[in-house]
Amino acid sequence: MYMRMLATLICSIALFCQTQIAFAQPAPVGYKPDAGLAKAVRNAKVINTSYPIRVMRSGKEVMVTTLNNPKSTDKSFKIDAVLVAKALMDADKTVLIVHYRTKESMRDPEVQAIVVKQSDVMAYGVNAIKADTLLDELRITKRSGKRAL
Repeated sequence: MYMRMLATLICSIALFCQTQIAFAQPAPVGYKPDAGLAKAVRNAKVINTSYPIRVMRSGKEVMVTTLNNPKSTDKSFKIDAVLVAKALMDADKTVLIVHYRTKESMRDPEVQAIVVKQSDVMAYGVNAIKADTLLDELRITKRSGKRAL
């Protein structure tokens, strides 16, 4: 009972604080490659193995960049983002925010992105919210710019 109330509270806070942190501006300085987390993403088998991935970390935030799947829909893109975030958070309990980004090519400055927070994954994990609710809450942001990470 207590865990469900806590999860509901976490979910409510997450909804209230739904951020658009990630992609209105270039990636923050200080992100560094993380091979261990890249391995966790590969082991999750969410991203096509022929697609390159770039996993960068800055403190409790991780940025995963890969190629856009041409067959991907908004819903499947959100599902991939949640699955990748869960894999990263399972691999390293200190990961709190995952920026999941896709591009047409790895050098393309245009990205499609989603921010998945630990509270999103936890709320779904304890059945505080349903899958459709979680997916509806996630916002896809498209950004273009000169800087490609």
